[in-house]
Amino acid sequence: MLNPEFRLLDPEPEQMERLAHLSGNENPMPLPWSYSLLTLEPGTREEFFRQLTARLATPGDHPLAEINGHIRALAQAMDIKLPEPKLFGFPESFLFRIIGHLTAPCILMLGILDQEGIWAGGLAGVSRGGLDFFTTFQFLWADEPELAAKQTLGDFNEIAHAAGRSFSRPVGGLFITRDEFNLLNQHGWAPQYLDQCVQQGTAFYQWPY
Repeated sequence: MLNPEFRLLDPEPEQMERLAHLSGNENPMPLPWSYSLLTLEPGTREEFFRQLTARLATPGDHPLAEINGHIRALAQAMDIKLPEPKLFGFPESFLFRIIGHLTAPCILMLGILDQEGIWAGGLAGVSRGGLDFFTTFQFLWADEPELAAKQTLGDFNEIAHAAGRSFSRPVGGLFITRDEFNLLNQHGWAPQYLDQCVQQGTAFYQWPY
């Protein structure tokens, strides 16, 4: 899910925390893999880390995404059960359903709105079915302060144009009210329910291509 060049672009921590809790998981933070690995039977644990060390013995830097990939592949080969990784509180398998088919570089925006504006959300750089970067809307507002006053469903296109200027990529995504976001989650992200939200004026979406 995280491409090798993945980075966080000065995100706003409170918005990240709100987004994680909106995932609906009791514990939006993932259980550390280290906990699962360190509680293995000693012989299995020793063999796991021996093989992992061998995989990472090649010279050069090893990005976090590469290390995570080796950990997960090795655990699968040794029939070790690890908790599913999460990004921003959401299981990777769920996020893959949304971005796994996006191969060309683009930006996906998610804005979850309350009566005062964008309550949570962010902008994700996507390519090759994975994430290149993630940030929150404050990143755009730092360059174009006037955008901070534009935080409604009707402002989606203007914010998308600003994101396109900043990142030189096609932009799409979803703006939705906070209550409807929770209901959409409960409805399993059914496209029919999302279209119903659009018709009711509680959501707006368009995809980058």
